[in-house]
Amino acid sequence: MKQIIILFSLVVSLSGQAQLFQNHALYVTSGLNIATGDYLGTSGSLQYVYKEKFALKYGSSSNMRVAETLPPNYSRGLFSLSRPKDRLSFQYFTLGRVLKFKDFHFVRLNLAVGVARIKEKKVTEWESTYGGLFEANYIPKSSLAESTGIILNPSLELPLGRGIGISISPYAVFSNKLQSVGCSFNLMFGLLRGKYETK
Repeated sequence: MKQIIILFSLVVSLSGQAQLFQNHALYVTSGLNIATGDYLGTSGSLQYVYKEKFALKYGSSSNMRVAETLPPNYSRGLFSLSRPKDRLSFQYFTLGRVLKFKDFHFVRLNLAVGVARIKEKKVTEWESTYGGLFEANYIPKSSLAESTGIILNPSLELPLGRGIGISISPYAVFSNKLQSVGCSFNLMFGLLRGKYETK
């Protein structure tokens, strides 16, 4: 997400050059992400759209849940602020075809597909220990799985103006080791529509 913000800040600093964004749109999205397996987290992306017809997107998502294998008698103690977590994250790059609705020109559908790198870190073992009053009574041990696969990532976008909008973006990531299906609900900020030339 930090890389997305840095790239967007650089582009905004150049936006004073009026011709730079003729026929182009460039913006970031940021929001809430939910995924199968009770994962919940955040998502973000940097998107470029040419004449509201073709789109490039780089994005990432970071999610977590209370460890699926958490022992029933787990006690975190007074000094532990949270229970151990499983974590799921992915980064992706997509190409998309943008479609506009005949009766709703301000709404657009971005049909995107691309490549994703997905990682899942899960707690797989628990070592019992005497935690007492202040510490947890189990020490978690995690394993990491990661692989590269394909992402299907259509998004329904509603620009509320040239600078702000909202979007709903379901996705499915498939690889030989990991799969994830979910949806993100985002705010969009930036240059959502360019000044298009007419013939």
